[in-house]
Amino acid sequence: MPLHILRKKLIFLLSSMWLYTHLHLKRVYRNETNLNMHLDKSSTHIISSILHVDHGKDDEPWPIVIEDFHGNTNEVYLESGDMLFYESSKCFHGRPVQMNGEYYSSLFTHYYPKEWNANEVEMDVHYRIPHHWAEVAARPEGEVHVEELDLVETSVKEPECPDAWCGLKSTKKWYGPAPGYGKCLSGGGMDKVEMLENIPTEDAFEKSEHQNLKHKVESGSESFGERSIVDGEGVLNNIDDDDVYDEDALNKNTDDDDDDDD
Repeated sequence: MPLHILRKKLIFLLSSMWLYTHLHLKRVYRNETNLNMHLDKSSTHIISSILHVDHGKDDEPWPIVIEDFHGNTNEVYLESGDMLFYESSKCFHGRPVQMNGEYYSSLFTHYYPKEWNANEVEMDVHYRIPHHWAEVAARPEGEVHVEELDLVETSVKEPECPDAWCGLKSTKKWYGPAPGYGKCLSGGGMDKVEMLENIPTEDAFEKSEHQNLKHKVESGSESFGERSIVDGEGVLNNIDDDDVYDEDALNKNTDDDDDDDD
């Protein structure tokens, strides 16, 4: 399925109740890549989604690792077309295992509620943290050994453990492909497939794209490199595949190197 149709599906899913903050288009990871465990911004990244586009034919499976609310370490192996939703500002996640392959490409979207007051949440968290938490306590001698946890900028790793994350010693593994369009496989203790409600049929997206393309051809506005993206309220034109945009600057490229997506 063409990427511009996949993008329409991605944005539509949560646009009625949530605002997407920005969409990273066609991010590609290369061989020997890894991503330390981390949390995303609580101001904007309340729910994040990964739409896996493709990976090298002979690549080794490369999981995203997520710590859930039940104390489980999850390894999720996505196939092309699979979409994963997770609470990225609450659940530690990353790809600590080094990639062994040619490439791994995905699309990322981050959401927050329409009524979300980011500043109020940030201040509430700030004042709830005791001041002494910034102090580094010495390890007591003769007690059970606890692995070191190193802070690397905004991420963490445990260098004493394989792949720098001790939770990988015992994991719960999830494998794609997903159960199908309109179906959701939920983890976190439920582990069941549910049907999504009030979403368009798969054919509706194809029909919408065909009508949009026909209109652009008839009006003479269609040209190579252009794409149309539906955001739930209208059509945004001339968004190239490599553009990164947000709600405040939809057509402006931004450098967001500090923002880890997985």
